[in-house]
Amino acid sequence: MLPEPAASPDPVTDHRFLDEAGDTTFYGEGRRDIIGTAGVSFAFIIGMLKVNVPRDELRREITALQLEIAADPYLNRIPSVAKKIAKGAFYFHAKDDPPEVRERFFRFIVNRDVAFEAVAAQKITELFQRKHHDREAEFYADILSHLINLRVTSSPVVFRCPVVLAGGAADRFGGRRF
Repeated sequence: MLPEPAASPDPVTDHRFLDEAGDTTFYGEGRRDIIGTAGVSFAFIIGMLKVNVPRDELRREITALQLEIAADPYLNRIPSVAKKIAKGAFYFHAKDDPPEVRERFFRFIVNRDVAFEAVAAQKITELFQRKHHDREAEFYADILSHLINLRVTSSPVVFRCPVVLAGGAADRFGGRRF
């Protein structure tokens, strides 16, 4: 049996994490436009967080925060937190976490070398038909390509959110067109 190689520190300090808000749904049954109806968003957003910290270090810091929250007598009594602790599957997710936990994670992340950018796409049926050929995968890929083209910076915390409109995207903060 060969000895296992020694764990080497992660030399890469440039990690990116993607998340989405909203959905890519345009049509319901019978190809009926259902944008804005119950459960269907008016927009779709893809955001990317760039973290300039070695992965193992970041993982240790996040684990320490999870343990801190699990040990907090106020937070660990919140039903959603207690459920995560009981399952042993504690992870952070804004959609699932109560405001108190989101606030702790926000305070954690703003003290790290991170940058955040997002692209918000207004869902316009006519543009979806013309530009994306009624294909959700093409719509998703187009929005993701705009995000990638923003080239996330390495400044402490950057919040930019161009809005994709019919005929292209207008960066409301700089007038740049895609």
